[in-house]
Amino acid sequence: MRNRSAKVFCFYFIFLLGGCDIAPHQSSFSDCRHVSAGYTHSCCVHSTGKITCWGSNTYGESSPPRFTDYVQVQADEYYTCALRETGEILCFGDNILRINGEEQFTLHNLDAPTQGGFVQIDINAFNGCALHETSTISCWGDTNSGTPVSSPEGNNFTQVSVGGNQSCALHGDSTVQCWPDQIDRDDVPPSSHFYSQISMGSTHGCALTSDAFTICWGNDFDGQGDSPGHWLGHPVTQVAAGGFHSCELYAEGLVECWGNNDWEQCDVPGVDDFVQISAGSFHTCGIRKSGRVLCWGENDKGQSSPP
Repeated sequence: MRNRSAKVFCFYFIFLLGGCDIAPHQSSFSDCRHVSAGYTHSCCVHSTGKITCWGSNTYGESSPPRFTDYVQVQADEYYTCALRETGEILCFGDNILRINGEEQFTLHNLDAPTQGGFVQIDINAFNGCALHETSTISCWGDTNSGTPVSSPEGNNFTQVSVGGNQSCALHGDSTVQCWPDQIDRDDVPPSSHFYSQISMGSTHGCALTSDAFTICWGNDFDGQGDSPGHWLGHPVTQVAAGGFHSCELYAEGLVECWGNNDWEQCDVPGVDDFVQISAGSFHTCGIRKSGRVLCWGENDKGQSSPP
């Protein structure tokens, strides 16, 4: 994840060069069934099973293998992973850690398990995890310190989410398990609730409770952990934790975002027909009932401009 001083460059382009487009952009296609907003690119799985990505493609992160049976896609910093109907995971893009443009060492973020049988995936900049049809979880890649990541024990999982400092999984009994204990404020969501969905961001996490409101934990320096809960009588159906902001989707199709807004990634366009959302590093994307994708926020690489 990039540091937030990047907006200074946007101001420079706006006032001196007239560039830096952060207005909302909508896709021309109308058949997206899953969208993922990453760092400088975004991707969509179409109803045909194909994947379209837009934004940066410096390392091939926006060039998926040409299959027509994809069911899920996850975009992160400089790579992407996709899940096929067969349960096979395909990852593509960059696997080199760079600091100030200098190559440091090879990562293992592309080394997803090959046995198939997976039903859900999630990734961050250095590693990923996948839920298997046996309700177990397999993880791959490296921690921020360069050591191999671990996989949680157990065979009763229903969802997994991977964050910058921590990963969490949802159990069949609606409780949450997180690993390792590295997030500052509170390491896990309160055990006094049951949960139906989790989403991990860069240094924070959010979860949707079984009674349809949002609880967040972890770092809160930009207010990304200050979830509004829900409006009375307006249940939340999905929560998405991004780099330094978070969003929630209401049952009627409204979206609310909070946290860092340097790139207007929390300024939700005035529509009320979203069916799925994804919070990226500094931009946000959502699928409308029409199947069109609408993105807003940082757009320096075209990550908020779906074709």
